[in-house]
Amino acid sequence: MRPGGRLAPGSALGELGRAPTEYEIVTHAMNHTTTRPLRWRWGRTRFGNRYLRRHRDEAAISVPDWNRFRDPDEMTYRKYNRVQDEAETFVDRVLDEYADRRRTDLDPRTRMARTGSRRCSRRSAFAVHGLQMSAAYLAQIAPASYITNAAAFQTGDELRRVQRWPADVAAPPRPPRTRFRGEDRERWERDREWQGARRAIERTFVARDWTKRSSR
Repeated sequence: MRPGGRLAPGSALGELGRAPTEYEIVTHAMNHTTTRPLRWRWGRTRFGNRYLRRHRDEAAISVPDWNRFRDPDEMTYRKYNRVQDEAETFVDRVLDEYADRRRTDLDPRTRMARTGSRRCSRRSAFAVHGLQMSAAYLAQIAPASYITNAAAFQTGDELRRVQRWPADVAAPPRPPRTRFRGEDRERWERDREWQGARRAIERTFVARDWTKRSSR
């Protein structure tokens, strides 16, 4: 407490014995779905509130304070954009170099390897989309903003992976759009080598509770 009864900066974080970090300042208690007075203003019977109460607040596993979780990387929005900007620059250079070599390398074995790589990339996209959806759901259902933010950044990572793969998929000759949506989906759903990954991804879609139990 400051003189006059005013809370000192960082008081919501408890007695830290130090100044809060930028990460803590911009992340602590920012999840509006865990602020009960605000939630209840929307109505206790609203679907969103009933869903959160059933699948998160009444979950079998709980801790005294979920806000004690910390991301080891202490990632913030500003830091995430700076780190990923550097990564994008590196990826752009790699893709440019790859494109140059692709135009000059006429070895049939190299072309065959590239064809296999493109097919694998297209079919892997279904798995990465699944990971993106799972991370986005985790960000929504998480009981603390520290967890919400970490899951949101993971969602961004998965989205970037899906965005980057078309740079390889679009290499000449570019497969028709119908082929990408038809044949590759069929391969993803039926080919034996993909079924372990597909089963794992789809099982995450039927987990609704924060404790990851299957939907009741």
